[in-house]
Amino acid sequence: GAVAPLSPLRLQASGRRLRLSYRLKTFAWEEEYDRPWLSALRHAPRLPDVVVLSFGLWDMQYPPAGAAPGGASAFNSSLWTFLAEFHAAIDDARRRMGQPVRLSGNAAAGQNRRVGGHERGEQEEPRAGASRGGPRPNVVWLSVGAISAAALPAWKRPLLTSETARTYNALAAPALAFWGVTVVDTFRQSARHPHLSSDGVHYPGAVSRHHAQELLRAVLPHCVSTAAAGVTSGSSDVPRGRLRPRGR
Repeated sequence: GAVAPLSPLRLQASGRRLRLSYRLKTFAWEEEYDRPWLSALRHAPRLPDVVVLSFGLWDMQYPPAGAAPGGASAFNSSLWTFLAEFHAAIDDARRRMGQPVRLSGNAAAGQNRRVGGHERGEQEEPRAGASRGGPRPNVVWLSVGAISAAALPAWKRPLLTSETARTYNALAAPALAFWGVTVVDTFRQSARHPHLSSDGVHYPGAVSRHHAQELLRAVLPHCVSTAAAGVTSGSSDVPRGRLRPRGR
């Protein structure tokens, strides 16, 4: 069925600016790239309000030794490594700013683990006279999308499959939940509309616009969706509706 993208967001101007950090990242953990980026994050004058992460596709396409079976376990290990190092960098930055180191839910337990050579406590109070600052960055992960096999070049088909993408998402779920990462599901709609992909992995147009709206829902917590039931046309269940500020 046809994709019906969500209606444009209608948000009340608040005068606040949202700092959104975006960096192109290919693999779940890549030492030569991640170390400098995390070091810059540790020493940033201000932390971003939101950090959007999305990786897994290249881990699928280029698994260790070119063997697909080993790719899933390598991705799982790499994801845990990256998230632990990322949160350690956030903690270090907040300590430098005199802000408390605090995590909620399952992520708090992660602070008791030894990460990056430092023992992390569950919570720390700010230095005397220091500002408590704002909350930790809202971390959002765009899941691994479905694969449109018919649109893939032949050499990619043994490695890139929707079933493998589903496996990667399932493996990522415990790590993302542990570290309190918000997940935006990009698999479901891409799996429902494989004909809209020109290269087997990218879904321009309505599917991408829908995912962009879902991302905005995740990073704008002061808004709520007024979307009701899903679209009933064909096999699509892309919801209709708008986001409106609370109380409007």
